[in-house]
Order: sequence, then C-alpha cells, then structure tokens
Amino acid sequence: MDEALLQDEEFFQPFTIKAIHIVNQEGMSNNISGIVSGFKLFESIERKFLTGYITILDGVNIQKYFRYTGQEFIRFSFGHGSEDEENPGPILDLTLRVYKMSNQMRHNETLQYYKLDVCDPALFIANTTRFSQVFRGRYSDILYKVINQHLSIPNSEIKHWENTETENNQVVCPNWRGTKLIEYLVSNADKGTNSSWRNGMFFYQTMVHGYNFKSIDQMCSGEMNHIKDRKKKATVHKFFLKPTSHEGDSPSRDQILKMSKPQVFDTLVGTVNGGFASHSKSYDSVRKLEKENIYDIEETMDRGSFHVSKYPLIRTESMLEGGYEKSLTTENPLDDEFPPVKDVPHQFQMPPNKQKNSMVLYDFDTNHDFDNSKDLSSNEVFSGNKIKDNSKLERFGLKEVLNQNRIEIKIPIRTDISVGNIVELIIPESEVSDDQSITKDKINDNRYLIADMSLSANIQLGEGILTLECLKESYAQKIERNLLNQMIDTSTPPENVDLEEPTSTGRSAM
Repeated sequence: MDEALLQDEEFFQPFTIKAIHIVNQEGMSNNISGIVSGFKLFESIERKFLTGYITILDGVNIQKYFRYTGQEFIRFSFGHGSEDEENPGPILDLTLRVYKMSNQMRHNETLQYYKLDVCDPALFIANTTRFSQVFRGRYSDILYKVINQHLSIPNSEIKHWENTETENNQVVCPNWRGTKLIEYLVSNADKGTNSSWRNGMFFYQTMVHGYNFKSIDQMCSGEMNHIKDRKKKATVHKFFLKPTSHEGDSPSRDQILKMSKPQVFDTLVGTVNGGFASHSKSYDSVRKLEKENIYDIEETMDRGSFHVSKYPLIRTESMLEGGYEKSLTTENPLDDEFPPVKDVPHQFQMPPNKQKNSMVLYDFDTNHDFDNSKDLSSNEVFSGNKIKDNSKLERFGLKEVLNQNRIEIKIPIRTDISVGNIVELIIPESEVSDDQSITKDKINDNRYLIADMSLSANIQLGEGILTLECLKESYAQKIERNLLNQMIDTSTPPENVDLEEPTSTGRSAM
C-alpha cells in the first residue's frame, strides 16, 4: 500500500471522530484531536498486526510537555457516517502504541509538523518474547496458546479460528522470537488434504474483527466460522464504478471513486517463483530412499472447492492446443488487418503447470525423529517438520498466485470492511458498446479477495477514504478460443474494424 503523506489523499465525508487520546508512561492523557492533521491505518492478510501513522500539526509544543520516547499509546475511536445518518457504520475503538517519530518540520516560530508511527501493542510483545521449549499438538492449538497465553491477546480479540489437521506435530523452538514462531506455525499449518490449497492458512489482525487464523478456503467461501458464531455468513459487499457522474447524484458508500491495476500478470516472476509448477526432493538417510513431490496449479485447482473463482489465471496444459506453449508470429502484417498466424517451430516449451524445474526444494524425510521405535514403518508418536507431500510447494504457489493479478480501488471511508473477505466489483468494460451489445467479461467475473487495506482520515475536514487492494486467485472460466469468439460475437466492434476470421488460412487472429 502507498504510504504517501495524508495531504496527498482525496477524501469523502462524513466521518465521525469519537476520540483521539494520547497517554504517556507517567499516566498523563491528552485529547489531541484538535492538533491532529490526520491518520492512516493498515491491515493485510500478510501482516500479523495492525500498523499505521498519525500526523500532527503542533502549535502548543505538546511533545515537550509529554516528552515522546516511543512508549506512548494512542486511542482511536471513530466510525463512518454521522450520528444522524440512516445506517451509520460501527464505531471502532483501537489502542495502538507509538514506536517512531519522524518527519519533524518547523512551519514557523510556533507551529511544527511531525509524524508518529503506531502499531498494535502485541507486535512489541511478539518481538521481545522468546521461546525455548517444545510444543506438541495441532499447529492451530499451539498458535492459539502462543498468542493467548504468552502474548496476552485476550479471547475477546480472537474472532475467527480454524482447526488444522494432524494432532501429533512436535515443534522444537530454539529461542525464537514470537514473530518467527508465529510465521513458522502459520506457514506449516494445513487445513487438510482436501483443502483448496494445502498449507493455505493466514494469521492477521483487522480493525473490525480482531485476530483471525483463517484458511484461503474460508476467505473464498464467505463463511465466517467465528468461535462464538460458527453459522454466521459474511456479507459480500458490492462496489460500483460509474463511468460518468451527473450533477445532483447523491454520493454512495458503495461507489468506487478511483480504480487502478498495479499488476495484471507477471508470468516470468510467477514461473521462477513456483507459482504454476514446482517440485521437491526429499531424502531418507536411514532407508536410503529419495522421494519427489510435484505441484501443478491445474491439479490443485481441480481438487479444491473454494476459490475466488474457479480456473487458473494462466493457460494451462488442458487449455493449450497440442498441450504446449507455441511461439507465434504473423505473415504479411502490412497487408491484412488481421494477418494470418504462423508458428515458429524451433521455439516452444511445456505449459506453465508442467515446468516443475522452475523451482525445486530439497529437504529430508525420516521417520521417528522424536521416539525410539525400532520399526521404521510404524506410525510416529510425534512428527517434525519435513517434506511429506507437496504442501510446502502449494504454499509457495499460492503466495505467488496471490501477487499476480491485483486491483486497487478507493471508496468512501467505511468501518465495516476488513481484509480476508470477498467483494464484487461492478466495473463497466472500457469499450464502445450499444444497447444490443453484451460487454460482460465471461472470464473475469469481478469477484476479488481483499488482501490489503488502508484507512485514511482527515480530522480537520471530518473526511476520509478507504483504499482496498484486491486480488484474483482464479478466473470464472477457462481461457478457450470458443469462449473468446463468443464474447467477440456479442460485443459491438468499433467503426471500420472487421472482426471476421481471416479466410486465407482458416485461422483466427485470436
């Protein structure tokens, strides 16, 4: 997310501030809402804890009388909408710790500007608590114990928690920080062999729903599965981009104010980082056996039930004519609007989901690391972390796929939205059309998963904006020639452009 200074943002009203209070270690408190220029808060499925910053225009030299040292706490209490609004948003009440002061500038003799970076207090505890012990059981149970008992996160702040499989895990923690232990547990936790993505768990904090340990399956299905309300369903919010606006249009909190796509694909990086295929080799030094595990995005998508949509974002083996990627060029490009296509016979390669050598993991695979069994084929009492299947490969693949196709939207400020949920973006296609044409993209259904979010507020104006970075992990349909032709046939072509297939070779320009 862009962390530009708040004055560069555009805002939308109304926005209600209940409290912005700062407290220091001497027990002194102060209401600083009158000198706060604005603040920005961040949450992400890739961030374990909330972070943000607050900007202050200080004309009373409060930093002198409070003596900031990075040990202060700031309470934020706010909600979208005004008190007399028909459907005001929920009031969020957050207490974050100050950890950094920067960008201090003097505007004149009495006015100075500075920025205070803040984070959830648990981030400090997680970075200063070390673990030198052995943990046993489910990864989900171990993680819950770590954050609840050791990091002092209360049950009331833990809103969504999923159990993971295999109860006989053993983790030997050699004086790790809490942050490293959390990352280890999350990366290796497995929802089950039938999950959409193995090792597809995420631990993150949100402003609305507190701490979550959530699988990619749950994110895509829309099921909340909260500890206290396991039957609750999440609301799939819909946001609309109006190509034109008219004077007198009433502003809506479902309106997309700005839209951009930082990236739609990067197949080179995706291939090299194992986004579409990879394999691992593990060696059992006792039995002298080598085992290979393979990750294939097409097989993974076919197995799981819950995805943002359904099919891979790239043409896989089943979608490619002949089952491999061809290098293509054209003939007579100056004489034909849609010149005939021809192959470059010496340049071709396997489909992306079969290029398993793009990334390789090497590890060990031994039995009975933590017991004295003399029978190597018997079940282990406790199992350590080792490559037993393609779970680690699928997590690498998932993390890379989640970075492939992203869209960023700006909407009016809201306090009922959080990351880890599906949204539907109603965005008209950027093409010429008439009343008879159908411009709907049948491949991209505009369902997205919210991965990153920043909430920006201008306190002096009482306005704010919410920036959502959303991603696609799959498409609604396979990319196939007949489907592309259907969309061409039902759309309205621009003037003087003939979309008929060339007859000279019988091959389509697509």
